[in-house]
Amino acid sequence: MELIKRSKIFIVINAFFFFFIFFHLLHAGNEYETLAEELSEAASSLPNKKVAIIPFSYIDKRASNDGMIISERITTYIVNLNKLEVIERSQLDKVLKELDLEFTGIIDPATTKQLGKVLGVDAIITGSLIRKKGDEIEVNARVINSETAKVIKAYTVDIEKDWEDEGEEEPVEYKPKTVSESRAPESFFVGFIDIFGGVGRAKMDLKFERFEPLLSKWEMGVQGTFADTFSSISWKQLKMDQEVPLGLRIGAFMGNLGFALEVNRGSYAIAKYVTTFYVNDFQQDDFDFRTKDPYFSVSVFSFIFELFLKLPIFSFLDLYAGGGFGFSSNQLESPYIKSYTKTTSYFTAPTEETAMGTTYGVPAGLRIHFTDSVSLMIEGRYFKNSFEFIRNIENEKDEASLTMMDLVAGLTFFFGK
Repeated sequence: MELIKRSKIFIVINAFFFFFIFFHLLHAGNEYETLAEELSEAASSLPNKKVAIIPFSYIDKRASNDGMIISERITTYIVNLNKLEVIERSQLDKVLKELDLEFTGIIDPATTKQLGKVLGVDAIITGSLIRKKGDEIEVNARVINSETAKVIKAYTVDIEKDWEDEGEEEPVEYKPKTVSESRAPESFFVGFIDIFGGVGRAKMDLKFERFEPLLSKWEMGVQGTFADTFSSISWKQLKMDQEVPLGLRIGAFMGNLGFALEVNRGSYAIAKYVTTFYVNDFQQDDFDFRTKDPYFSVSVFSFIFELFLKLPIFSFLDLYAGGGFGFSSNQLESPYIKSYTKTTSYFTAPTEETAMGTTYGVPAGLRIHFTDSVSLMIEGRYFKNSFEFIRNIENEKDEASLTMMDLVAGLTFFFGK
């Protein structure tokens, strides 16, 4: 009887021992499943339920394949739960390579939002690892909303390491790259030079005005049934032919704010077409510029101070917009309009005069970066240039206003990076 009693106790102890071992192994094997369920449940509340799983890394920056293995196992369990759509590893690796990003399990808000936008995902699952005693690893996983960069869910588990190390290195000091650092590190103060040319459209308002003595047809080189003398003659929104606009801009960016001095040149002449003219601000007959070659032309040199705001979109692309104000030197000429010549006290053609004016406008465009120091710039521009002239006549007030809309392209050279 005593032997039977001892045998029963031995059986119970062994059963309890084997049950404990079995439960421990079962529990250890389910840590990935538990972690996957927790993370999936948190991300399933998002609209599109699409996530990217970033390889985990040790918090002490040591190089190891542990994070890749753990993230792959978690990915497998999450995919099998069928609650989320997971970005394919090859697609994720391609994007990470293009952005030249590396991670330590903790990514900054800018990087999170950028990855969410590029990958088209609602959330990013990532985390950090901590080596514990023996073969145990503490896994700290997070689900991060890619739109707000806020952590939706954080979960911690301990996992037994059941794989062999492959070239694990001791902890090293390492600073992860972010989206803003995906190019070569950029100084806070960065200088640049833009050289550009392009095409455009221009229109001009032109007005001649004098009250004493009055203007005459003969002075203005015009014909018509209206009175021989008048106080003003004008044209509105005249179509202009123009040469290729050319420009040079030198400036600098302090962070995303920039300033620059621009010098540009453009030549404009009234196009050959028929339009309406005004006498004393009243509409008159048609005026045929086809017989006047050209009736009025002007060459413009502008000096403009500009302020800019840039918006980095990708590592290779910046958008920018700004505003500018400055002055212009306008060399005007007309073979038909007569000016007063003081030396001869007589009116004679052609009219040639240099007039100072003011100019303001709005440039906006993009820069595509080829290297850290050279980029392609493409810019749309709206500028307005106004100036007055008098044809050497007292009591005269003549004025012109050019409105220019250009599309230019050129190269940007950066320095001080």
